[in-house]
Amino acid sequence: MGNSGEVVLPFNLITLGQRDVTSGTTGVLIATEPIFVAFIALVIARGRGLPLSDWPGLAVGIVGVVALLGIEVTGPGAFLIVLAALSYATGAILISRLFATTDPLHSTAAMSLTATPILVIIAAVFEPFTVPTPSAAAAALVLGLACTGAGFTSFFMLIKRAGPTTASLTAYVAPIVALLAGVIVLGNRSP
Repeated sequence: MGNSGEVVLPFNLITLGQRDVTSGTTGVLIATEPIFVAFIALVIARGRGLPLSDWPGLAVGIVGVVALLGIEVTGPGAFLIVLAALSYATGAILISRLFATTDPLHSTAAMSLTATPILVIIAAVFEPFTVPTPSAAAAALVLGLACTGAGFTSFFMLIKRAGPTTASLTAYVAPIVALLAGVIVLGNRSP
């Protein structure tokens, strides 16, 4: 489930969701992950999840992200992106519970090696094949190694050291990165 929860399911849900939702709104919706982690941890930890005193901070964080960046929801895409955030949250909890003693680099490598064939099959079925340009291949390599590989390794290291609830707070950075990338790269209008 680690590869499905952290890669296969959310990557596909976000791809489908962004047909209706801007990059900035996607980032805001992904920032709901810490709330899902806190609820899931509370349920499976049977009351040993996030202390009650930390819940207001979690809520203020998400309200702050929405207040700063706004949210523009159109079409069913928002629901798919919220499901992706739930999937990320589930994956973070599973990583912390099932792979607590595994080296974060090993967890990332295993996740990538098991998710890649699944994603390739999905792409082969649903996307037309085109030969990538050298710049597109280079971009995919950088995104795969730096963003996905290094990002997940760092995230899993943080889960191991601070727990999934604290680690998931890194999702509050997603709206800023998504908004900037959407405006600069995709030409989305800022909210």
